[in-house]
Amino acid sequence: AAKLAAMAAEAPSTTEFALALNVTKAGELVPCELHMRLHRHPAVDWKSCIVVVVDISRYLSAEDLLGAAARGDEAFDDLTQARLASRARPEEGGGGGAPSFPTD
Repeated sequence: AAKLAAMAAEAPSTTEFALALNVTKAGELVPCELHMRLHRHPAVDWKSCIVVVVDISRYLSAEDLLGAAARGDEAFDDLTQARLASRARPEEGGGGGAPSFPTD
């Protein structure tokens, strides 16, 4: 939450990426990417946030995501950076680039 607040304060529009676990109604853990777009309206200063959640279970297991989190911030950050890098290489299971958000 603190990171999102800092993002909102910094720029009129910001895009961020994170890894997270989602839970299905059946209780299954699903690793996901979160693509967050924060936007501040220039005239009235209203803030809004759009989040796109992408299931990446075919590329990353819940166990690997939890394992990195259990090893600490550095291991989790390394996993996040590796996932970002693989997104740029679809041949390695990256699935392509981030979702595109409208600019206005």
